[in-house]
Amino acid sequence: MTESTMVERVARALYARRPNGHGSVGGPYIIEPFEGLSHFAWSEHMAAARAAITAMREPTEQMKAMGAQSCGDERGNPDEISAMACWEVMIHAALDKT
Repeated sequence: MTESTMVERVARALYARRPNGHGSVGGPYIIEPFEGLSHFAWSEHMAAARAAITAMREPTEQMKAMGAQSCGDERGNPDEISAMACWEVMIHAALDKT
């Protein structure tokens, strides 16, 4: 099994949480596995996942502060610029189509 991209992982998670026509979300009543979706349906779920990840591109102030504490500069000092660079690279990697 190949490793899925972050976009595909998010698409699968959204698909698993969708209403399934049986009055519940996810669960044992999902009729069609993600792998069995039509190309159109698969593309729609992938687009929704890409939109969700894109919405995360700009972190909140709280996220910036926490990131600055965790992603300090090369000397280990809290640094918001390093945290932002780290965040942007990670989101870019998640959205990368390869």
